Amino acid sequence: MHNAYRRGAADTWYSGFAGDLWVEYKFVRKLPVRAPLRIYKLLEPLQLRWLNARYDEGRHVAVVLGVEAYAYIFEDRAWNSTDVTRANIVERGYDRKDVADYIRRKTMPT
Repeated sequence: MHNAYRRGAADTWYSGFAGDLWVEYKFVRKLPVRAPLRIYKLLEPLQLRWLNARYDEGRHVAVVLGVEAYAYIFEDRAWNSTDVTRANIVERGYDRKDVADYIRRKTMPT
């Protein structure tokens, strides 16, 4: 399910036999060279409340930050406090296949 017009709710909901996953996608063209990027500043207050409330319900929730050729996945409320630097993205960033594998692992049984 994808609904870009519903304010506050995550961008996409994935459902499978192993569970569901709510994902909010954020994209930036380029990371700041010197200063870290604060993920919570990319989210609207209503989005933060919604994501945290779904997490509190025990649901799988993630924020995926896409930047340049990489993606970074924030789980377990890390979107509230984690800052990302260029080095984080290059060292621990994912490619598109990795993000798809992450979604599959969360929603499909092994």
